[in-house]
Amino acid sequence: MKTYYKTFLSICSYTTSPDAYAMNNTQIAADLVALIKSFMKSIPKFRKVPLYIFSESYGGKMTAGFAQALHAAVEAGLSGGLFLHAGR
Repeated sequence: MKTYYKTFLSICSYTTSPDAYAMNNTQIAADLVALIKSFMKSIPKFRKVPLYIFSESYGGKMTAGFAQALHAAVEAGLSGGLFLHAGR
């Protein structure tokens, strides 16, 4: 019997410093890659669970940048052990 994991990350942020706000999609993508790397390091069993990246509305602009940055991190060996495979 297979065990399936469904994990939804709802990302909210808080800062007291205006300098800490992400000002563009590249910064947002880098922050999300750092989040995924930390998550995979903290809970290694999720490294083998398929990761689906999706969003709605304006988030579609950020999703493409995040997917591209995550793919680059995996290709460079900087993803914290995350394995990506292409879907059909």
